[in-house]
Amino acid sequence: MEYQALMYVPGRAPLPFELDPNASGLQLFSKRVLVMDRCPNLLPPYLRFMRGVVDSADLPLNVSREMLQHDRHITAMRRFLTKKVVEALEGMAAQEPETYLQLWELFGRFLKEGVASDSEHRDVLARLLRFPSSRSETELTSLPEYVTRMRPDQNEIIYLTGESRRVLESSPHLEAYRARGWEVLLLLDPVDELVVEWVRELDRHPLRSAAKGEVPGAAEVAPVPSATHEELTPLLAFLQRHLADHVREVRLSRRLTTSPACLVGGEQDLSPQLERILHASGAEIPVSKRILELNPDHEVVRRLAARYGVEPDSPALVDAAQILLGYALVAEGSPLPDPGGFARTLAALLERAL
Repeated sequence: MEYQALMYVPGRAPLPFELDPNASGLQLFSKRVLVMDRCPNLLPPYLRFMRGVVDSADLPLNVSREMLQHDRHITAMRRFLTKKVVEALEGMAAQEPETYLQLWELFGRFLKEGVASDSEHRDVLARLLRFPSSRSETELTSLPEYVTRMRPDQNEIIYLTGESRRVLESSPHLEAYRARGWEVLLLLDPVDELVVEWVRELDRHPLRSAAKGEVPGAAEVAPVPSATHEELTPLLAFLQRHLADHVREVRLSRRLTTSPACLVGGEQDLSPQLERILHASGAEIPVSKRILELNPDHEVVRRLAARYGVEPDSPALVDAAQILLGYALVAEGSPLPDPGGFARTLAALLERAL
């Protein structure tokens, strides 16, 4: 099989109609005679932003679109052209990082699609990803660069997903990592939720959400004293009873340093952002209950425990339970299940306090 190809990355983002897989693709020639102006079969859909021409002497001039889908020459060319494009992008990222960042700003989302759809090149595409992080307000970082900066006591790549950098930087989920000097990737694009489902590790370093599970090593670094745990256990049981419709467990936390409470998911749970994306797409999935973690060193938690010990039937404690849940939701940028009820409870609590 013999063919020649010339491909390039355009200097501007494609228009919406140009991103239709059926309307995009390379020009296909046979012996310098145009066979198809846009052949979508020569590259996978995630590379539909590429432009160029392919000329093959082994294709008949009267080949149809249906024949192209099953032609062995097209299949072989597609495999080779995809490999060449991915290798070229990898070389650009290593040798011309500033140029690659310009490309990433225009077409990064397409490469994220490739992580999910192209298992053959997934490892290389994962290294081409760029994300903002807690290390810098302006610079993007790659997963390999993140690994080189990991702390000696760190083995996992920590990330947090959300809708804006401002919300994530003030999230309670970052407090323990910030206190230990760990860098956290800030994933702001909704499609990032799907990317981390496919990229589970890099160079044997697993990716871990800062909003799921326990903080790695926190139990050894700063364990909760047994006396504190015994003192707060009645309050935990009270909150569990009154918030059972919204959370599956209430426990003490070692991830919080300044906030009184936060919500965390299990290791295998979907994130709230991904649940909202799936619901918006029409998928019918149950809303998962998460875990409410309390900061045992926070004055609010201490006073609630003391109040419960003296007056366990106080209506103010029930209101405080709802306020803690609402605080945890607002702090992470999630919507409240009952905004009106939360506002009334907050107003009543302020009225009693003032």
